[in-house]
Amino acid sequence: MVDAFAKGEILQVLLFSVMFGFALHRFGGRGTLVFDLIEKTSHVLFAIVGYHHEGGADRRVRRDGLHDRQVRRRLAASRSAS
Repeated sequence: MVDAFAKGEILQVLLFSVMFGFALHRFGGRGTLVFDLIEKTSHVLFAIVGYHHEGGADRRVRRDGLHDRQVRRRLAASRSAS
């Protein structure tokens, strides 16, 4: 399994993740401890790499009242300007 993660083989990683999720779901209430551990670990890892999710584009769309087409135009414009 570690080899699949290292080589970036998406299908094997996805299959493992789905199977792990189903197994965790079967544990029911006992699985919340593992789920909480994974969630907190992911927050730490995302903080290390500098990814901060605060609603992203969804929050901007709601705040600015923009539609999808306008958001796509602004993203395209900002990418071409870079």
